Amino acid sequence: RDEKLPPGTLAGLLRRLGPPCIGSLARFGRLDSPHAEDHASLVQLRDAQQDIVVDLICISAGSQEAPWILSLLQEQLQRCEAAKDWHGLEVAWFAFSGIAEALADEPSLPPVYECVAQSIFRSEALTEDQAATAAVLLRTCGPHFEQSLRAQLVSAVQWLVGKVTQIPDVASEAVQELCGYAGQHLVPHVVEFLKVVEAAAASGSLSASVDASLHGALVGIARHLPADQVVQAFVQICQGTTAMLMEGLDVGQDSGRERLHRCLCRLLRCTLVMEQGGSEPQQSHSSAGPTPAAQASATCLATVLTAQWSTLAPACQRLLCAARVARDAPKGKPIFEYSDAAVQVNILALLRYAAKAANDSASGGPELSGKILHFAGVCCQEGQLACLYAVSVLAGNPQHARSNVLPVFSDICKATLAQMQAGRSDGDLVPFLELISSLAASLGDELFQSGHLEVLIRLCTLALASTEQDILKPVLLFLQKLATSRSPAVLPQILQDVMQAVVLHFHT
Repeated sequence: RDEKLPPGTLAGLLRRLGPPCIGSLARFGRLDSPHAEDHASLVQLRDAQQDIVVDLICISAGSQEAPWILSLLQEQLQRCEAAKDWHGLEVAWFAFSGIAEALADEPSLPPVYECVAQSIFRSEALTEDQAATAAVLLRTCGPHFEQSLRAQLVSAVQWLVGKVTQIPDVASEAVQELCGYAGQHLVPHVVEFLKVVEAAAASGSLSASVDASLHGALVGIARHLPADQVVQAFVQICQGTTAMLMEGLDVGQDSGRERLHRCLCRLLRCTLVMEQGGSEPQQSHSSAGPTPAAQASATCLATVLTAQWSTLAPACQRLLCAARVARDAPKGKPIFEYSDAAVQVNILALLRYAAKAANDSASGGPELSGKILHFAGVCCQEGQLACLYAVSVLAGNPQHARSNVLPVFSDICKATLAQMQAGRSDGDLVPFLELISSLAASLGDELFQSGHLEVLIRLCTLALASTEQDILKPVLLFLQKLATSRSPAVLPQILQDVMQAVVLHFHT
C-alpha cells in the first residue's frame, strides 16, 4: 500500500499464501482433528490460523485479491455443506466469524455473508460446539442485520431461538444482540416472539441469565414501537414477572429466593435494553434532562414497579436486612447467576434503577420516590445502610432532594449515627457519604441550613481518618461545597475546625 514493494508483489504473495492458509485451517482446525494433542492445543491452533486468514483479508482490502480469498472460503464452505461435513462447515464459519469481527465497523459486509448465513439455517444435527460457532458468527454479524443482512434477520432469530435449548447462553445472548441492533425490523413479529418466550419461561428449564436475555430481546423489539405503545408493550412483556410476584415469594426458602432473583434479572435486563440496548445506564444529572430513550425506560420501569411494589418490597427488605452485604454491593452490576449474594446485589441494583426512573419518568416519579424512601427508612432502622446509595441517586434530582429526601433526612442521620456508635466499620458509611455529597450538590445552602450540619460534620470528620478513596471522595466533595457556602449557618469556627481536620489527615 505504501508502494515500497514492486508492483504486483503483494498480489502475488496473497495469491500464493491464500490457498495453503485456508487449506491448513480447513484440515488442522477441525474440531475432530486427529492432529492436536489436546483440546487446549487445538483451540490455540485454531485461533492462530483464524488470525492468519483475517490478516490476509485485511492486507488485501480494496484489491482484487480480497473477493478472491473470500471465494476460496466460500468454495470450502459449499463443499463441506454438500458433503454434510459439519466439522468442515464449522471451520468455515469460524473463519468467517473472525473476518466479520475485523469488519465490524465497516458499513456493510461482503455479499458472501448472505450465503454464509443461509448455510447456518440449512445445517443439520449440529453438536453443541458447532452450533455455538454458528451462533457466535451470527452475533458477530449483528450490526449488519440492520442493513446488508436484513433479509436474513428473521431466519437468524428463528434459528437462534430454536437453539436455546441446546446452547442456551450463547443463543440467547445472540438473540438479544440481534434484536438490539435490528429490532425495528422485527416489530411485526413481536407478538409471535412473546408467545415463544413465555412458553420457554413457563417450562422452567431456562437459567435466570438465559431467561433475562430472551426478555431483553423482546424489549429490544418493543422499544421501536410508537411512543404511545411502548409502556404498554413493556408491561405486557413483564406480565410473567408480575404474575410470579403476585403469587407470593417465600424468600425463607431457597426456591423463593431463586424465583425473586429471576424476577429481578428480568426487570434489570429489560430496563437496560429499553434505555441503551444492554449497557449499564449512566446517572446523568444534566440540566438538559433525560434522553427520550432514558425517559421511556424510566416510565416503563416506574409503571411496573409502582404496581408491584407492595409484593416486591417486603421480600427485598427482608433479604437485605437478613445478612451483611458486600462492601461493593451498593454499586455492583447485576449478577445473573443465582446465589444469595447475587440476590442482594440485584436488589440494590434495582433500587438504583428505580431511583433513576423516579428522576426521569414522565409520570409516577414522585410516587415511586416516596416508596424508595420508605423502603430505605425501614432498612436503616434495621441497621442496613446499603440502600442509601439509591437514595443518593434520587437526591441528584433537586426537586426530589428538596421535597422527598430532606423531610426524612433527620431520621436517616439518626439511624446512621446509631450504627456508627454501635461499632460499624467506616466502609458501611459509604452509602450515607454518597447521599450527603449528592444532597450538597443538589441543594447546597439549603442542606447546610436544615439543622443537620453538626451531625454531618461530625460523621465527615470521623471519615477523614480513612485512607480509602471510596470513603474520602464523597467526604471531600461535601466539604468542598461546605467551604464555598455563603450560608450563615456555616460559621467561621465550623470552617476552621473542618479545615484543621482536613490538614491533619492530608498525608494519610
